[in-house]
Amino acid sequence: MEIAPLDKPLVTRDMGEVLYVDHADTATLKRKYRRDAAIRHDAIVDIDGVWGENTLSEAIGGPKVDYIVTSHVIGHVPDLVTWLIELDSVLAPAGQVRLAIPDMRFTFGRYPDIRV
Repeated sequence: MEIAPLDKPLVTRDMGEVLYVDHADTATLKRKYRRDAAIRHDAIVDIDGVWGENTLSEAIGGPKVDYIVTSHVIGHVPDLVTWLIELDSVLAPAGQVRLAIPDMRFTFGRYPDIRV
C-alpha cells in the first residue's frame, strides 16, 4: 500500500501489487490540483481507497498488507499516534512501514511559516 502517491508514486502497478490510498478519490484530486503546475495531472494515480471519515481498514476493504510506504505525508498528519495505530491495523504480521520524512534542516526557508 502507498499512502498519498498523487502523481509520483514510489511503487507503481508495474512493480507489483499495490493499493493506493489518499484523502480523496481520483476525480477529486484531479480537480483539486488542476491549476497546480507542479503536478502532472495525467500521472495522478487511480486511488483504490479513500481514508478520511472512515478507518484505514474500511478504506481498503479489510485486507492485511505486506508493506506501507509514504513520502512527505507525516507532516500533514494531525494525530500521529492514531495514524500509526491505523497503519498497524492493516499491516500483516511480518509487514513493514517505510516513511520518507522531510528533514527541515535542509528545507528551511522553503516553508517560512514553519518554526524549528
